[in-house]
Amino acid sequence: MRYVQKIQNYGTNKMSLLNQLKQNKFFWFGLFLKTIAIVILAPEIQNKWFLNFISFTIENFSLNPWNDFVESGADPMSYPYGPTMLIMHLPLSFCGYLIDNLNFASNAKNYFLSLGLKSSILIADLCILFLLVQLIKKKIPQIIIFYWLSPIVLYISYWHGQLDIFPTLLLLLSLYFLREKSFFISAITLGLSVACKISVLVAAPFICLYLLLNNRYHKIVWKFILLFVGTIIAIQGPFFLSEGAREMIVGNPALGNLFKLSVPLLQNFNLYLVPTIYTLLILITFKIGRMNFNLLYSFLGSAFFIILIFTPAEIGWYLWVVPFLVAFQINSNSIFFKYGIFLFSIIFVFNKILIDEGSHVHFFTMDIYYLNKDLSEIFLANIERISYQFLHNGSLIILSLVGLILSFFMVRKNIFEDLFFKLINKPILIAISGDSASGKDTLGRALGGVFGENSVASLNGDDYHLYERDSKMWKKLTHLNPKANNLKQFENDSISLKKGIGVNCREYNHETGTFLQKVNIKKKDFILVIGLHALYQKKLRECTDLSIYLDVENNLRKYFKINRDIKKRNYKYLNIVQEIKRRKKDSKLYIEKQKKYANLIFQIDPINKNDLKKHRKSASIDTKIKLIFKKRINKLLFLESLSKIVKKFDYKETKDNLTVEINAFDISINNLELELKKIAGNLDEILALSPEYKTKETGFMQFTILFYIFDHIKEERKNAKTIF
Repeated sequence: MRYVQKIQNYGTNKMSLLNQLKQNKFFWFGLFLKTIAIVILAPEIQNKWFLNFISFTIENFSLNPWNDFVESGADPMSYPYGPTMLIMHLPLSFCGYLIDNLNFASNAKNYFLSLGLKSSILIADLCILFLLVQLIKKKIPQIIIFYWLSPIVLYISYWHGQLDIFPTLLLLLSLYFLREKSFFISAITLGLSVACKISVLVAAPFICLYLLLNNRYHKIVWKFILLFVGTIIAIQGPFFLSEGAREMIVGNPALGNLFKLSVPLLQNFNLYLVPTIYTLLILITFKIGRMNFNLLYSFLGSAFFIILIFTPAEIGWYLWVVPFLVAFQINSNSIFFKYGIFLFSIIFVFNKILIDEGSHVHFFTMDIYYLNKDLSEIFLANIERISYQFLHNGSLIILSLVGLILSFFMVRKNIFEDLFFKLINKPILIAISGDSASGKDTLGRALGGVFGENSVASLNGDDYHLYERDSKMWKKLTHLNPKANNLKQFENDSISLKKGIGVNCREYNHETGTFLQKVNIKKKDFILVIGLHALYQKKLRECTDLSIYLDVENNLRKYFKINRDIKKRNYKYLNIVQEIKRRKKDSKLYIEKQKKYANLIFQIDPINKNDLKKHRKSASIDTKIKLIFKKRINKLLFLESLSKIVKKFDYKETKDNLTVEINAFDISINNLELELKKIAGNLDEILALSPEYKTKETGFMQFTILFYIFDHIKEERKNAKTIF
């Protein structure tokens, strides 16, 4: 049903997209320009290189056309692309080749072969437009303005004639499948993009780190990497066995541009700028740690842009960054940023027109003139006092400066001010306190199921008891007395984990009543501090992001404790009852006082107290819950969302608190996940890949805690200064 719904939604979205495109005048204007370009413009780079290789491949069918092409004595520079690229544009190119060999087109000079190749470019361009709508999910008119009419796209693909639009399409397709959680299709598509143009390999480490550093993906990350590498080897590997393919694809001089800029440090040692910057970007990615998809998309765009600025990059490489710039332009509220990218595009086109051969008009059998050459000569003839070199170098300097300024804003605004980055940049510490058998561990396990066990580090107060069960000290003290626990160590370990420092902690075995060996607890995105004294220590309270107190009615709690201790801890009934009475005084002195420090209080009472007697052997009791918010939240949003998952509820608001009362059996878990997605927005990736939502009281607590994180904690961290 889930996949059927996905297909139905896709069909609906597709129709909506097509309708919006039909009504958009700028789309038709862009399509008109591009259609005219592919019909009458013949890029010199295609005539000089690409078409020669394509026609040779068609005329001399071979399993390895690269090797045969080199052995024929042709220029190895003609086609520095892999097999995926050839497959993507060969069908239409082949059709054009057949038409060129008909009698009426015998003098057309490969016109239809060229038209087939350029038509493939237009189709890839349209596919990228569709993908951007799916990836960015913003207004289509803005995407049309910023991408479809982008001067960089128009110049590189339709005037200059480069083919980088194909690997760009495959990279975006891989990112789309990644966002849709189709990980293995994404890995294959990413491998195909590298097999299309080997330079796309620069994106792979960032995508792999995105999966590797996100605990929710730990089960699939290595499969993803193996499938990605396997796809490259399967598609590209056989061709690399021949010297000709290696010379054409790997021996492309454009890859040498990465090592052109260097700084001499020692007598025989140069520091290559681009590899150094690239390595730094990977290290920064590692330092940032867990990212959501939007943050990955932003970081990829920033990384590509920075590499371009510091590299004597090939013209086609500028096309890679355009889809990412589009997202920045749409999401940015800065007029400077929006028009700064447009200025960058104009300067780029101006600079490249001065040095590139560009296109000439070629329609069927007619060749008219070389546009770039004529335009540059006309331009230069009218500014006699300004040298060609001055114009070229000057525009290149301005291009680099504008690019540097834009890259600075991109990194600052789209990475370090990103909501997900701010929310997850440091661990979220949740402290859960309450009396014995109030459900602290149950709630802790439920939160682990929502966040993912690999994303959660738990500290349990029981592990900090000073004595084992058979110690004589328990005759003088109860477990509720702070003197019976190493609370200072409990506090220090909690604070260390909040700072991102791992701790070594021993574990208390409730079955044997003894301590086990210490285990290392590593830094995680979420820290659960659970125990009788979780809110007792002042310093621990101060570093807590969310403090919870479970206030279970005494008779109900006694019922839960008896059932738990008999079934799970092998205690005797009379001993349990006696211990409950003995702890009563310490409960009032040390446990109940922590309630005043909690942000959230869950008061749980039995609806019918007589049920406690009837259900002696059952753990299922109908309860009512009173929730007390002691921190300000978005009340209207909470109540609106609550109305979708609870049949009926009562609430009241005072100056300091919001109180909500519900019956546990009125909770409908079906809409919980949907409502949480609405509240989370782009932050839902802090949750497990398949969150485990509970029913009744525990499900309601999960919902409330997640709402608090997505609302209150998000706003707190949004306004806080991020130290990176």
